Amino acid sequence: MSVRWRKSSHSGVINDEACVEVAVLQQGVGLRDSKNPEAGHLPLSSTQFAALVERIKNGTLDRLHEQGRLPPALDTQQERRGRQPAISKPR
Repeated sequence: MSVRWRKSSHSGVINDEACVEVAVLQQGVGLRDSKNPEAGHLPLSSTQFAALVERIKNGTLDRLHEQGRLPPALDTQQERRGRQPAISKPR
């Protein structure tokens, strides 16, 4: 099965930043950075993807970011502030 990666026509309108690509996979959905596709992708179940989209639409992630409560793995601004994001390691 050939995977077709897509991104929104609204993605990266300003300086081609913040582009996320999405693909339908055999067992769910994949997300990846369009500027670094070789780094791999984040696999999500369709339920997880729907929950993420809902949180984006209702502003939950924006509020957590503004309050400094965004989970470190999602906080891409940490590197710009001189800290490395915390990455969960498999057990």
